[in-house]
Formats: sequence, structure tokens, C-alpha cells
Amino acid sequence: MMQAIRFSDQGGTTAAVPSTWRDRKVAVAATEMQTDPIGLQHQETQVVARASVEAQTDPTVTSARSSRGRLFDVGPLTAFLQRVERPLADMLMENLQTTAFSEWGLDWGTDDVDEADRNQPLLQVSDTDLLVDPDVVDPDMTLVAMDKSQSGNSLVLGYAIPHRVTRAADTWCTHASRLSMWQAGKPTASTTLTSCVTTVAIHPDTSAWVAAGTWLGTVLLWDTGLTTAATSAASSIAHQDAVTAVRWCGPMVWSIALDGALIEWRRARDGLEAVRHLVVAIPRTQLGCGLMSMAMHPDPVSSVVVLATEVGQVIHMDARRMKAVGKAAATQGSVATAPHFRYAGHVGVVPGLAFNAFVPMCVSVGDDGKLALYRVFRDTPIHLVHMATPLLAVAWSPLRPAVLAVTTATSLSIYDLAANLVQPVATLALNCTGSVFFHPTLPIIYVGALAGGKSGVQTVRLGSELVTRDIGVRRRDVAALAKLMGTADEDEHWDE
Repeated sequence: MMQAIRFSDQGGTTAAVPSTWRDRKVAVAATEMQTDPIGLQHQETQVVARASVEAQTDPTVTSARSSRGRLFDVGPLTAFLQRVERPLADMLMENLQTTAFSEWGLDWGTDDVDEADRNQPLLQVSDTDLLVDPDVVDPDMTLVAMDKSQSGNSLVLGYAIPHRVTRAADTWCTHASRLSMWQAGKPTASTTLTSCVTTVAIHPDTSAWVAAGTWLGTVLLWDTGLTTAATSAASSIAHQDAVTAVRWCGPMVWSIALDGALIEWRRARDGLEAVRHLVVAIPRTQLGCGLMSMAMHPDPVSSVVVLATEVGQVIHMDARRMKAVGKAAATQGSVATAPHFRYAGHVGVVPGLAFNAFVPMCVSVGDDGKLALYRVFRDTPIHLVHMATPLLAVAWSPLRPAVLAVTTATSLSIYDLAANLVQPVATLALNCTGSVFFHPTLPIIYVGALAGGKSGVQTVRLGSELVTRDIGVRRRDVAALAKLMGTADEDEHWDE
């Protein structure tokens, strides 16, 4: 039996609905005594045939097949629905006209589940407070280096008195600097260096290991579980000028410096030990050309590395050309090694390089305000974007193949190359100091910034359109980049 419930206008906003089906048991005997046209016993023994259906007196009693192919009777259910249809309709109409629910709100939703997200700005500061090392008390010390772990949950920050990394700057530095590790927005470890730090890198698999370079040319290995940083081991090959970039390549550390050298290091008992090296020479000389930035091929088995110089050159290097460090190297000196080839470069310093993880493409940004896109194995840029201000850093999105972030001294800009090749889709006014990183899974960007007289890491939230995981959007991005590279009819992924 069905129990109808009326909602009273004078009542509250809740109603207790007693269950009429709980603890109800239907006996087989009772089922056999029912007045419905077909009882349980008859249902079990009858043979369904067209003649027997035509002979029935109740036209609603039919048989149907369940999803498992067994016959079941729909007659009792149909009769039940016919009995309750009228009173149920009356009760629903009365409830529809009542004011008992006047204090409640109803949200019908939208046809597009992402509409609310799309109404949000593409870029917004998610936290007004900067991540700042609380132990940095010298007002002249600013954030000069930053890196994130592969998971994006750990950050390492390097604070020092900023030096313009060019040969015109001071040749010696005795200022102290600091390294600090952050996890979940809180500092977990820190150490003090005797020289200004210039670059840092977190090991991709073991986030407790941090490599760092200094103004004096020293490459350090810091285990955050220890209290001090370990210096590089004594070696016949070492940097003779400020280190400008360090990167992890598996268990090895690669570093570049203003002396033009690229050195590969391995962990030793007391720090790091040089294994291989090469020197990028100034054309027609044996002098090293100062290196400013470095990007490594996203395929870990590849030997391709792209370097940029202080005079605007962008160089494609093959790491297999590196020379092993031997006992004779101390007397022979560094050997100038020619690069694989040079891309059409910039005018002035090139502070930023980045590889795309989806297609064979890399990007460079320079002090000349130019953003250049290259197909990795072609020396001519496939696209150029000219801006009015010097560019500081660049990073590709790990989720959207055609999305990249670019920083200047006064702004953070996001480009969607599938939507617009010339203008950014979003720009945020921000006093940037250099580094920019996408979080690998969350819709946020880490940016080195200045705010309120402090220097630290600003967290910027991205709109849903810029971080979607929709495979259709990714394919559209890859197709747009393939068309830009002139490879629309070829394999659009890493095939070179």
C-alpha cells in the first residue's frame, strides 16, 4: 500500500517519511492466493506461447525478457502502477503549489558543466602572500634562483645579492647567500653559502638532492637532510667564471658558466667530480663564449642540449661531442668544441630556453624582446613574436601543448599558440624577477616576484581553459603546432 504525504504551508522545511517497504516479507503462499491474472505458481509452470497470450482476459498481462534472457511477468507491476497513478498525481500537484519550500533555493545547474570555470579570469593571484625565506633579513638579498620538484610539491629558493651576470660585473663575490627548501608552503630546510648563489636544480627523482651554482664558479650538491652544502670535488676541470645554469640528467649534474664550458658531474664521496666537458668557442678563436641558459631534450636517452650565449647565439649541441676528463687534461687545457649547428639567434643576452614535451619544438626569449620558436633540428625559426620589453624567462605548459608562459620585469603573459600566434591570451601585471614554472598537475604557476618590498614566489591561478586534460584539446594543440612546423602530414610527436 502506498502512503501519500502532504506538505503543510505552516510546517517546517523538513518532513519525516516513514518507510512502508522495510521488513516486508512476501510469502509464496500469499502470492499464489492473489487475484492478479497470473500467480507465481502459474508463472513458474506456464509455457509462453502466442495462443495463451491471446486467450487471456487481462490485456495488460504480457511477458518480457530481462537483460539476462529469462522470462518475467510485468502484469502485477502494470496493475500496481495503474492503481497509484491518480492519487500520486494529485499529491504531486498539491506539493507543487505549496509554499512549504519557499525558504529553500533550487539550482538547476547549467547545460555546460564548465561554464562557471570559464567565467573565471584566465590569470589571477591565488595568494597575496609571497613565499619568502623568513631567515633572510638583509634587505639587499632577493630571490635570484628557483626550481620545483617533478611532483610540483617542493620548491627550492636561492637568495643572494643580485649581480648582473655579465662580464662587465664584479669579478669576485664574498657575499653570503641562502638556500631553502619548501614543502606545502612551509620551509623545511635551509643552508648558508659563502658565495652568491646563481642557479639551483632539484633532482627529478630524489627531491632531497639539490644542485646549485655560485658566482665564483663552484657547483654544489646539497642534501637537505644535512646541515651544510657539499662543494664540488677537486678536479682538473672546473668553471673559471660564474655558473649560470645547472640541470640534472639522470644521476649526473650538468652545469654551464660564463667561461663557455659545459661540464658533466657525478656524485663522489665528498661532493661532485667532473666526468666530461666541452667548451663553446667564439668563432675563429679558442676563447670560450659565455653561456647564459640551457635546455635539455625531454627524452632522457637523447643527447641533444640547447645552449644560449651572452651575445644572442642559440646553439644546438650533441652531448656525445663532450670530452672525457683525463689526467692529461690539466696540462692540455680546455679544448674548444664546435657546436652541431647554430640557430638564428637574438641580439643580446638570451636568459630563457625551454623544450616542448609534446612536439619537437623549443623556444627562446631574449633581452631584445623577441620570442623565437624553433623546430629542434632546423636552424631557422618557424615563428617570431616581438615585444617592446626585455624577456626574462619562459616555460611550456605540461598539460596544454600550445600554451606557454613568459615573464618580463612588469608582467606575466600566457600564450596559446593554437588560438593566437601573436598576442597573449592573458596578461597579469606582476613585478617578476625571472623564473616561472607550471605546476605539473594543479592549475597554478610559480613566479619569482617582488611585492611589498619583499622578494619571493608568487602563486598564480590559471583558468580551466589553460589546464584542461581534454584529449580533444590536446590533439587540437598538437595539430596547430604541427601545422606551424610544416609537419601536418608527418608524425607530429617526437620522431627526430
